[in-house]
Amino acid sequence: MLGASPFLASIMCRAKEHVHELLVGGEVDRSKDHAQMHAELCERIPAGASFEELQAGLRRYKAREILRIGSRDLCGLAGMAKVTAELSDLASASLQRAGEICERLLQNDHGAPLLIDEDELTDGNCDYTVIGMGKLGGRELNFSSDIDLIFFYTSDQGRTAGQDDGRGGIRNSLSLHQYYDKLAEMVSKALNEPTVDGFVFRVDLRLRPEGTRGALAVSLPSAEIYYESWGQSWERAALIKARPVAGSLELGEQRLKNLEPFIYRRYLDYGMLEDIKSMKQKIDKSLVRKREGE
Repeated sequence: MLGASPFLASIMCRAKEHVHELLVGGEVDRSKDHAQMHAELCERIPAGASFEELQAGLRRYKAREILRIGSRDLCGLAGMAKVTAELSDLASASLQRAGEICERLLQNDHGAPLLIDEDELTDGNCDYTVIGMGKLGGRELNFSSDIDLIFFYTSDQGRTAGQDDGRGGIRNSLSLHQYYDKLAEMVSKALNEPTVDGFVFRVDLRLRPEGTRGALAVSLPSAEIYYESWGQSWERAALIKARPVAGSLELGEQRLKNLEPFIYRRYLDYGMLEDIKSMKQKIDKSLVRKREGE
C-alpha cells in the first residue's frame, strides 16, 4: 500500500487511527454497501450537526473508506466491479447524509416544504430525489471520478411553512423552487467545497435540464415538459445509466419510469442515427486529443 499509492500513504501518515482500524480492527477484510456506510455516517454525524461538522465528518469518513477500499483493491481482496460499486455507494451514502442534515438546517430557518392543495398548504407528499448520472449511475466510479447529479422535486405548487414572527405573521417562507435550489446548493457545497480536510467528491450538475442555464433543482412537471419538448439525443444517452442515489429513491424510480418513453424511443429516424454518429465522433476526437496531451 505504501509503495503503490502516495495518496493512500498520505492518509495513513495523517490519521493513525484509520491504520489501526484497517489492519488491527479488520476493516481491510470487510466489504460494505450503501446501507452500511449510511448507518456509519449517521453515527459519526449526529442529527444535530452544524454544516461545518457535516463537512468535517464527511471528509474524515471518506478518507477512512478510501483507505479501506483502496487497500482491498491493491492487495487483491476485491475485484474491480466490487471496488467501483463500493466507491459509488460511498458517494450515494455521503449524499444521503448530507441531504438529511442540510434539510434540517434549511427547515430550521424556513420551515418544512408544504404543497398547496385547493389553495391551502398541506403536509402532503413534498419530496426530492437525487439522480446519479454517468459513472455514479452505472455504479462504476473510480478513485478520481466527479459525481454527475440532477436534483428533482415533486412540484412548484407550494411554499415552506416559514417561521412565526412573534406578531401573528410568518417570516422566511420560500417558494418550493427557492427551497430546493438552496438544498441542491448546500448538498453540493457539503461534498464539493475544499476545506482543511480536502473534499469528498467533485460535484457536476451540468447534465440537468438546460445545463448551466437551468435551475439547480427542477420540479418533476417542469422536467417532463423539458424532455418532451426540447430533450436532445445526448440526454437520452446519458439517462440510460441514471439511477436514484439519494433523497426519496421511490420518487426517483417513478421519475425514471415516466421518462422511459423519452429515453427509449420506439422508432429511430435518420436524424437520430446522425445524432448518435455525431456523438461517437466527438468522443473519438476527445480521446485522440487526450492521448496527444499525454
